[in-house]
Amino acid sequence: VYEAYALYNFVALCLAYLGGAASLVDRWRADDHAFPASWVWGTCCCRRITLNGVFLRRIMQCVLQFVVVKLALVVVSIITHALGVYCDGTLDFSCFYVYGVIIYNVSICVALYALLLFYFSAEYVLKPFNPVGKFVMIKVVIFVTWVQAEIIAILASSGVITACPESGLDQSE
Repeated sequence: VYEAYALYNFVALCLAYLGGAASLVDRWRADDHAFPASWVWGTCCCRRITLNGVFLRRIMQCVLQFVVVKLALVVVSIITHALGVYCDGTLDFSCFYVYGVIIYNVSICVALYALLLFYFSAEYVLKPFNPVGKFVMIKVVIFVTWVQAEIIAILASSGVITACPESGLDQSE
């Protein structure tokens, strides 16, 4: 859930830099800023986007959907793991893991694309705050925690590390 929380807080930080959502919308209106079209970033079809409060609300909805989806996936993963139908790391369609990965990847792609659109729409205003560096650092932290989890899973599956030994407490207590 940390990844979703960090992503949302990044958007909130960018909006705080800009003085809030209303201030950004007022600046868009005053500057009559056009949305940059680029084949490289997949914004070539976005030329006709009007930068206004509706656009900003949709950006926030796309980021917040990831927060909700990620939280729901965590809860469902815990439940399916307890029921024995999670099957972590297997491509078995009778288990939840495959569906969870698909849902997660679609959701994060939507959220990251919304962040890309947000950045391109407010780049000229955000430039003094260097948001790209901050975003890269957030993604590095998230990536490093994922790599750590994968290394632990590999070490556990190869037998290099095992579960913690019994604590000595009687389970019937």
